[in-house]
This record gives sequence, C-alpha cells and structure tokens, in this order.
Amino acid sequence: MFLFLSKVLPLLIYPLGLSCLLMLVALGMLWKYPKKAAIPIALALVVLLVSGNGWVSDWLVRSLEWQHIPSQELPVADAVVVLGGGIKEWKEPRPWPDLSEGAIGSSTVPSYTTSIRVPY
Repeated sequence: MFLFLSKVLPLLIYPLGLSCLLMLVALGMLWKYPKKAAIPIALALVVLLVSGNGWVSDWLVRSLEWQHIPSQELPVADAVVVLGGGIKEWKEPRPWPDLSEGAIGSSTVPSYTTSIRVPY
C-alpha cells in the first residue's frame, strides 16, 4: 500500500495532476454551486500558467544552483564519464550491457551503448 501511495500521491501534487484535481472539484461543484465552480477552474489555470512559465522555472533553478557554485576553477579532462543505473548484473557472455526494463528498450540497446571521443 505504501508503494502504491508513494507512486500516486506525487502525481497529484505535480502541476498537471493538481490542475486535473481542481477541474474535477469544479465539475463536482457545478451541480450545487455553479457560480463558485469558477474558483477551482481559475486556480487550475493559474497553476498551469505559473508552472509552465519559463521565468518561474529559471528562478527556481537559479535559487538552487547558486548554493553549489564551484569554489575553484574546474579542471580540464580528456574524457567524460557518465555514471548511471538501469543495468542488470554482469553475466558471461554478453556482447553489450543488458539494460533493465526501465532503461532503453532492448531492441535499441546496441546503438545506444557505444562510446565516442568528444573533441575539446
């Protein structure tokens, strides 16, 4: 039950889910309180407009990024290593890594698991 709630409740807090909930509330209010039903509709519109605005998202990201400014100049490197999850345990023999179901689909694995040299 906790796993179900931990997956569903965040979706209702996200802007689109919250707007959908507000629209359902407005739909329920239309029957008894048709004039007051405009309030949840307006709130849903405001939630979508504010959360979809680039200025608001830039402001939120900036408020987090300024806390983690590097204290010194970043070093120059010959290679970039990208670490990630989504790979099953290693078993012999395999020509390429077995990505889990949450990662890239199995039919596209060989084309996405290659490395390239990035010129700097």
